[in-house]
Amino acid sequence: MKSQLRAGGITKVFISHLHGDHLLGLPGLLCTVSLNTNAEQQPPSCVEVYGPRGLRHFLRVALGLTGSQLLFPYAVHELEPTADQSPEEGRLSPEVTAAPSAPTGAAGPDRGPGRLQRLLPPL
Repeated sequence: MKSQLRAGGITKVFISHLHGDHLLGLPGLLCTVSLNTNAEQQPPSCVEVYGPRGLRHFLRVALGLTGSQLLFPYAVHELEPTADQSPEEGRLSPEVTAAPSAPTGAAGPDRGPGRLQRLLPPL
């Protein structure tokens, strides 16, 4: 498959849900963006990743376990749907998506850029 899009040009990524076919390629995609950044090309100022709660923890653990080093910063913005946007049987409990707590002052997997966003109900 060919595309006009270059990996080094990616600045935003949206993950719709935490199924493997939507999620597991993300660490590799970010590494590809990093590898395709050369000295003549300015790396992205920040790649913003949007997705469900738990995404930040997954990404930081996956990148950490694989020893991946990115040449640019990234921020994970976790989106939390309202009750009417997500049926109860499709929601993950906070226990599943919460990162283990780190000692005060430690740089744990949930520290760093990004935020939790509560989605507004539809009008």
